Amino acid sequence: MSLAEAVKLTARAHQSLIWDRSRHVLRLRAALREFFPAALQVFADLDAPDALELLGRAPDPSRAAALSRAKITAALTRASRRDTAAKAQQIQAALRAPRLQQPPAVQGAYAAIVSSQVALMTALNAQIEELGEVVATHFGHHPDTDLAVGERVDGPIFLVPDRQRLDRHGAARMVRRAAIRAGISKPVGPHTMRHAFITAALNPGGPAPRRPGSRLAR
Repeated sequence: MSLAEAVKLTARAHQSLIWDRSRHVLRLRAALREFFPAALQVFADLDAPDALELLGRAPDPSRAAALSRAKITAALTRASRRDTAAKAQQIQAALRAPRLQQPPAVQGAYAAIVSSQVALMTALNAQIEELGEVVATHFGHHPDTDLAVGERVDGPIFLVPDRQRLDRHGAARMVRRAAIRAGISKPVGPHTMRHAFITAALNPGGPAPRRPGSRLAR
C-alpha cells in the first residue's frame, strides 16, 4: 500500500505542475496575441524548449527581428528538431515580416510579461521532468506494473512516418487534435491521459475485483 500511496502523491503533484504550466501558456498566448502575433504563428507549442529559448532571447518583435539564423538553428538543434536549417529560415522570415507594432512603452511592458512567463514555464518544465521521473520510478517498481501496462518494457511505442520515435510535442499535437474533434475544450495532453490511467488504476471507485493487477488498483 505504501508504494501505491507514493504513486498517488507524486502523480497528483506532477499533474498539478502540468496544470500550472497550462495556465502560464494561456497567459503567454494572451500577451503575445496583443503585441506579437508573429510569435504565435511561428511557435505552435509555446512550452517547447526552442520556443521558450527564443522568446527568452527576444521577447518582443524588435529583438525577434534581429535574431540571427545561427541562433535560431542552435535553439532548434538543442530541442532535437529535424530540418533545422529550413525551419530556421522560415522562422527568421516570419519574425522579420513587417507588422504594426504597439507604442514603445506598451511593447516594453508586454515584453516584461513575456519574459516573466517564459522564466516560470522554463522552471516548470524542469520540475515536471524531474517529478515525472519520480512518478515513473515509483510506478515501475510496483509488482503489478507489467500486467498494468501490457508487459511492454522497452522500445518506442509510437513512430512517425520516417520511423523515428514520436517526441512529446508531436504526441501533444495529436492529442490536442483528437480533443478538438471530440469537442473537449479544456487543455488535454499526453500527461492528462497518463494520469487518467494511473488514477483509474489506483482509484476504481469501489472494491477492486480479484483479477491480475488488482493490488495496483487498490
